[in-house]
Amino acid sequence: MSLKGVAREISKREKNPEEDVKDLNLPSKEETLQDTIKKLSKRIVGGTEVEVFKTLIRSRDVQSTVLVHKLNTRNQLFLQGKNVDDLIKDINENDGVINEPVLCYFDGSKYYAIDGSRRRMSAIKGEFDLPVEYFTNELPYSVIKSHINSTNTSKDFSDLEKLLTARDEYRDLLHEHVDNEEVKQTDLLVEVLTASGFATSAASVSRIKKIFEFIHEEYFEQALVNQISQDSIRKLSEYIAKFAKKGDSRFTREQLKPVFDELFAQLESDFGTEYTGAELLAAFKRKFSPKAVISQPPVTNTLVENEDFTIKLVESVNGWELKGNGKVPKSFKDDLQSLLDTHFTY
Repeated sequence: MSLKGVAREISKREKNPEEDVKDLNLPSKEETLQDTIKKLSKRIVGGTEVEVFKTLIRSRDVQSTVLVHKLNTRNQLFLQGKNVDDLIKDINENDGVINEPVLCYFDGSKYYAIDGSRRRMSAIKGEFDLPVEYFTNELPYSVIKSHINSTNTSKDFSDLEKLLTARDEYRDLLHEHVDNEEVKQTDLLVEVLTASGFATSAASVSRIKKIFEFIHEEYFEQALVNQISQDSIRKLSEYIAKFAKKGDSRFTREQLKPVFDELFAQLESDFGTEYTGAELLAAFKRKFSPKAVISQPPVTNTLVENEDFTIKLVESVNGWELKGNGKVPKSFKDDLQSLLDTHFTY
């Protein structure tokens, strides 16, 4: 375009400023305000600075829109029962408003909570709107886990949740290295246990393997899991393993689930919310201990007694027994014992 043409274009725009604004396609004031509201700040997540945004998820959409990140340590099954009722009560007393947002990773369609699981479940159960802070950066595994491990929670992670999280991480690593014969399973387990803060001696590894195999989260769906220690879980797994390995049908996963439900209901009836893992273990052992046999002294009745022989009938917990001295013919004793066995079943 010639210099004269440029001058004409400038003059034209000066006379029609509306056209100039339309061509620039600038955001409206409302769009600018919405962007400012959404954009919250920068935040440190696991030592990494990310840009976070804020939104509010309506109660009807929380369950389908806000999912739980796979690295989130809080076991969701345990939140179905009584473990969020205290938080729901607090939210109701705050006019149904959840003040602290849940931190999530947003992939463009779903939010994945890396903390705030109890708030999420409370929003679902109590039908509350859920405030969410989210970032869109794809952060490494180690960064997210570092954030989770350093987050202050409204309720500490239970020993059981930590063990189950370590179990799931171990299984993921096994799957990842399934075709790599150079990688030893024990090395992978030690790696996971070290990262999770568990002891890694040979004895500790053996015990935790047993927990991974014989303790299942559905057993504790009705439990107040924060009151059950790692030591009680270990002893419980060893007790179950002792019978399960012998093929005892009472100790299958399917058979034990209703047993645990019954035990936790009984413990809560007996102790309220103050029961411990030791009391659970004791109740479990009582449930499966052999019925105690009431010890009774044998009862002896003398049937025949003279100078030649004596015949006595002895009744005990083991049944009827015929006793006599050596002068009694064996055939007589055998016939009489047969008669007793036939007509006097204990």
